[in-house]
Amino acid sequence: MTTIVLNYSTSLLEKIWTNLKSFGKSLVFARQMQANRDIADHLWRIGEYNTYHEALHALNQKTREYMNV
Repeated sequence: MTTIVLNYSTSLLEKIWTNLKSFGKSLVFARQMQANRDIADHLWRIGEYNTYHEALHALNQKTREYMNV
């Protein structure tokens, strides 16, 4: 009986931990995308890229590659 309860508890805790990690990764991803918008604006204004959207696309692509999304 104790083994069944421990197995269930372990399984439940693993699912909760997986969900928390996924939530944390989503927060980091969303925050990085917001930072990319700000950085793209600066890069476009100083002339690194021809358009804002070109800069944003490049930054977002690098973020997706880095985070394996």
